[in-house]
Amino acid sequence: MTPPAAGPIDAPAPAAPVLLQGADLQEARARLRALADRWRGQAWWAALTERAPGPVAHEVRAFADVLEAGDAGGALLQLPIRWRRC
Repeated sequence: MTPPAAGPIDAPAPAAPVLLQGADLQEARARLRALADRWRGQAWWAALTERAPGPVAHEVRAFADVLEAGDAGGALLQLPIRWRRC
């Protein structure tokens, strides 16, 4: 007889890691690009990027540029640390 596995009773089996395929990544990049395009088309975009203090406007434009490139990891790193903790 095999001893029971350690752990809580009725615990779910560990999930298999999710491996992304090329098509998944292409879809994610397309969605990031669409988000950047949608932002740039909003009325608030010009107000924020043209009238906000220089560092704020720069970071917002840089964030949109990273999204436009389809770089999800870079977009996360571009966010201010305070935003990443939310």
